[in-house]
Amino acid sequence: MNDSPSLPAAKCTNALIADILVENSWFSCKKLTTLTSQIEAGNGAIFTNPNGGPGIKVVISFASRPSQLNGGHPFVYHVWTDATGDHAELVTTTCTLDGSGFPTNQGPCLVVGTSGVTAWLLHNGQMRS
Repeated sequence: MNDSPSLPAAKCTNALIADILVENSWFSCKKLTTLTSQIEAGNGAIFTNPNGGPGIKVVISFASRPSQLNGGHPFVYHVWTDATGDHAELVTTTCTLDGSGFPTNQGPCLVVGTSGVTAWLLHNGQMRS
């Protein structure tokens, strides 16, 4: 994983987030205030954990937790590209972890901590909150 001010911002366009807005009308690209993190694991493969859910664990620490992770709608915005094009998802589901620390969720999920967030993803790509 890499995050840096020199990375281009994760792509966020009206066309890309149209499906996100169906269930999350409160979201807008203007809510993305953190640096972009670039996740590269397994050259584009989809990773699952032993429960069949997301297998890429991304831990992001903050000196000061951004407002997007407080309140009623904590989220992580994730974009990735595959053979069919660009995709975006808003990760808002809280992870339910098993005794081994893997999520039992079948889709992407997050755990919000006091000084950061842990997101569990299926795909490489870019992430912001």
